[in-house]
Amino acid sequence: MKDKGQMRGIAAFVATNPGCFCHEVIAGTGIQKCAVTSALIKLVKRGTIWRVGNPKHYRYFIATKAEVIVNDMAIKPGDYDHDRPNPLSAMFNQKLREVRR
Repeated sequence: MKDKGQMRGIAAFVATNPGCFCHEVIAGTGIQKCAVTSALIKLVKRGTIWRVGNPKHYRYFIATKAEVIVNDMAIKPGDYDHDRPNPLSAMFNQKLREVRR
């Protein structure tokens, strides 16, 4: 699932409907089942939401707002834009020029 808008939508749905089940998220957001389950697992691993209950019958709750802000601001390894030049390359080249002088 690459669409961050869907993940934000799912997190927003869980925030407005605490204690909801997966099938309620699917019905409420209109997103496909496989995308919702994948997003819920990623959001739980990231710490944005937490779940309670037995497997296949989890209830989802949003984490505290402070935890959500910290987790959303963190740089994820998969978020790097490969179309841009690496900022460390410019710094490395500058330091190399300074040493050679």
